[in-house]
Amino acid sequence: MTKFLNFIKKTYKLLLYIIVLLAPIYRLVPSLPILNISIFSLVLVAFFLVTFLNILLFKFEAKRFIISLIFFSALLTSFIYSVLVYKSVNSGMFILLMFLFSILFCPDYLENRDKDNVVLSFFASSWFSGIFSVYYGFLKNGGVKRTGGIIDGSLCIVVLCLILFYEFKNYNKKMINVLRFLSFFSSLIILGFGMSRTRIVIFFLLILLKGMQKVLSFNLLSTINVNKFYIGLFSFVGIIFVCMIFSNQISQLLYVIGTRFDEGTVDLTRNIEINYGLNLFRKNYFLGSGWGDFYYIDQYNSEVLYNNHCFYVAILARGGLLSFLCFCIYILYLLVDSIKEKNRINYILITCVLLLSLANAGLFNYTICLFMFLIILFLKEKTSSQNLQLS
Repeated sequence: MTKFLNFIKKTYKLLLYIIVLLAPIYRLVPSLPILNISIFSLVLVAFFLVTFLNILLFKFEAKRFIISLIFFSALLTSFIYSVLVYKSVNSGMFILLMFLFSILFCPDYLENRDKDNVVLSFFASSWFSGIFSVYYGFLKNGGVKRTGGIIDGSLCIVVLCLILFYEFKNYNKKMINVLRFLSFFSSLIILGFGMSRTRIVIFFLLILLKGMQKVLSFNLLSTINVNKFYIGLFSFVGIIFVCMIFSNQISQLLYVIGTRFDEGTVDLTRNIEINYGLNLFRKNYFLGSGWGDFYYIDQYNSEVLYNNHCFYVAILARGGLLSFLCFCIYILYLLVDSIKEKNRINYILITCVLLLSLANAGLFNYTICLFMFLIILFLKEKTSSQNLQLS
């Protein structure tokens, strides 16, 4: 039995690392020709099944389990209602619901080394996504192209949070510092080619927040590390060198990014979509209008798929007040527990989730779901440290 339990644990961790690597680039993951289903979707199904086994085989913290169950039950209720009443369900939303289940019921056996490995998986994901951003944004067709529809730019926000605020416990600091700088450079590339106005604002607000934290720290001068200084200096010189080589392309990229802000942070299409989502909510206040595909007419008189760009409106539209209120209760629970444990990185992660949800799909997005996973994972800080001391 012990061997089987260890196998379940290792399988869960392996699938988790794979999902972190693939989630931001899931649109590029090929499908199996016979089943006509994405390999990424199969990984998510396997992750769901292993999570279900975790619930049957391992103990969970009672309070977190109950609150997670309440939130998921609300989503599941609206989903079943959508199937029975509207006879319409988007297959992608069904897979996403299974993934949300796996995220909410994060097992308690994950320890500090597992946390470090998950964070390193995010770093590695940023490297792959950065390479794909350069390929699809510049090299493939020539000129500068936006990659926001191919690569999820939310990754650059979660990676920056981890670079600036996460402290590794089981790896060599010099190696970690090198990986941090590589990941920061990759995040800049993802951010630049993604051209998301919301993410650009959040990205630089996080850097400003870290800068203020350093300035206000009492022993700032005594905490300067010589190795970090030289790594930072060489990285800065390297970035300047790259900018000099590709100066024309970077100038073009910055110009295109600048034009994205001509209409502010939310354009007319988003406003029309938000109003359409509110109309869907008004059709059924309690359980929403379902999890199917919806289309609206944009300002160009074209039929456009409803893309859940504002999560707060989208969860009201699809799941009604029941799902929205349960989401608020769940976020409040995470925030209160983070405050009790003085878990500072969780303050940042929760704030980023709430900000990203204003103009993005929020939990209807795989990468932002992984934000939630990190928040739940980091909440177990005290438990993990106590277990390590006892062992």
